[in-house]
Amino acid sequence: MVSIRSRVAGSRALGLAVFSCAATVIASCANRTRHNDSVAANASNNVEASSAIRAGSVAEDAASRAAHEDATATDVDASQTADSGASSLGLRGTGPLNVLYLTIDSLRSDALHPRGALPAAFGEDPARFAPTLAALARRAVVYTRAYALSSYTSMSVGGMYGGRYPGELPRDGYFFGEYRPSALMLAERLSNAGVHTMGAHAHFYFRRGSSGLEQGFARWEIVPGLVRNNTTDVEVTSDRLEALCERLLSEPAVRDRPWFLHAHFMDPHDQYRPHRGSPPPVVARGSRALYLGELWFTDQHLARLLSFVERQPWASRTAIIISADHGEAFGEHGHFRHGFYLWEELVRVPWMFVVPGATPRVIDVARSHIDLAPTILDLLGVPAQRDLPGISLRDELMGAPANPRVVWVDLPQTSDNDRWRARIDGDLSTIARGPNDGTFYVYDLRTDPEQRSPLARTDPRRAAAIEQYRQERGRFRDVPPDQWRPTAAR
Repeated sequence: MVSIRSRVAGSRALGLAVFSCAATVIASCANRTRHNDSVAANASNNVEASSAIRAGSVAEDAASRAAHEDATATDVDASQTADSGASSLGLRGTGPLNVLYLTIDSLRSDALHPRGALPAAFGEDPARFAPTLAALARRAVVYTRAYALSSYTSMSVGGMYGGRYPGELPRDGYFFGEYRPSALMLAERLSNAGVHTMGAHAHFYFRRGSSGLEQGFARWEIVPGLVRNNTTDVEVTSDRLEALCERLLSEPAVRDRPWFLHAHFMDPHDQYRPHRGSPPPVVARGSRALYLGELWFTDQHLARLLSFVERQPWASRTAIIISADHGEAFGEHGHFRHGFYLWEELVRVPWMFVVPGATPRVIDVARSHIDLAPTILDLLGVPAQRDLPGISLRDELMGAPANPRVVWVDLPQTSDNDRWRARIDGDLSTIARGPNDGTFYVYDLRTDPEQRSPLARTDPRRAAAIEQYRQERGRFRDVPPDQWRPTAAR
């Protein structure tokens, strides 16, 4: 059953409220930022100074914008759109947009909204720990059943950029994998079409020559001073990454032509650091409480960035996409952190779009990041690329019916993990493990959203789901890695 819930904004106040919320967040955390943990305090003095200046002026900017009917608020006045065929953000057909794509590492879906019968944010109110994202969601098209392409960064971001399942892309085969130049990446397609492309990252893996993900980007910037560590992540970087984004978006190139910026925020990730000023959880304890504090910290800096965007002359021509590269485990299935498996907590992610002319609504059918590259290309006015397996969501974002589709998630075998692949069809999740799909797990997500009890072998739904999986797996054109090779079946 398809469930689509429409949220029509009755006035411009909703859009302005988002950035008023951002202003409030910034003002309330201006002093707190100076008291963050010692790692975060290592941010440059210039960044702190510019942030403090921005914090003091945002409330005034928001009030001024509210007084003018022609302000460049990134909200949709649905009643104006219906009456006059226009809104402050324009409509489809008025030309290519800019695309600001923001991802938050390890952000599981239920950190922002419930997952099936499960409560949001470990029983906490998401608006307390992510007020900016919660406000943004109220004026976005939100997909509550969104799936990443894989369960850890190298594979999921590689798939996002390649527009394919990661196992279909040329790569070396190691856990921190490097994609080969023969892999045609999203930024290359965009650059070839005249789009200015920018990437901003905060992890050593994204350094040039390390991942191959920089292919096609005109500007590819990494937060400076990062320490390489294959086993953990001790950095706190959201403040520095936000400042980097502002710098990229202040360059002349963004005024001359359509642009695409992907910024990947790394907090929360791996070592969850405490942040002064974070609201105390009511239910969550231990690592879950720290994780929510990291989300809160990141949300503060998203507020700064979105407030900056709102003040720019190109704001009304910019689509904003928010998602994550994968989820995070907290002991479910005996697993912590991410990677290695394809359980729901690892691959379900938030996904929201604020697009000029799109009426806010909630879509509850399953969708996958396989559709991300075609959607971004479409929003930027680049002709459809017929070699990509995904489907542009733009018509859906603009109100077309959201029909159910099968979703696949792919984890190729690497130097550190076995091969896993999942097929999600409605409420049935079929997971295959091993290079030859030797082991199957089938779950009814409606009655078992936490995947605690796979269907019994005697359940006819299990046999039917496995048979359907086998019939459709031929769609994949797996590319064997060119360096690491499995020495034996694992």
